[in-house]
Amino acid sequence: MKKDRFTRKAHSRQLSSGYVTSVRETLVRRQATDAIEKTSYFHPCRMCGATILTRHLPNGGWAHFEGKDGLSRVKHPCQTRGAGLSRRRDPFTLELFPAQPTGGSASSQDSPSM
Repeated sequence: MKKDRFTRKAHSRQLSSGYVTSVRETLVRRQATDAIEKTSYFHPCRMCGATILTRHLPNGGWAHFEGKDGLSRVKHPCQTRGAGLSRRRDPFTLELFPAQPTGGSASSQDSPSM
């Protein structure tokens, strides 16, 4: 079993200026170099309370799946935004901005003449 702390002995150190200074004995925590970051974990959904499996993706994103046995490839619906949306214009949505006039005649009237 590895200890997570060790004692660094007192010693003298030469500085870049040439002076020598003494370093006191200290208790130092060991950094785990072989520790692997956790890539997935289970947690409850904030919206519905169901168990979710959250995975860290290679390019920095996160994916949320159902946490039950056999459903680890099904995306959780509360955490999936934009699924089922299309790029087509909805016929029931009103036009927010009036159509802009196109053509050369409208732009020549707005510009000042010299």
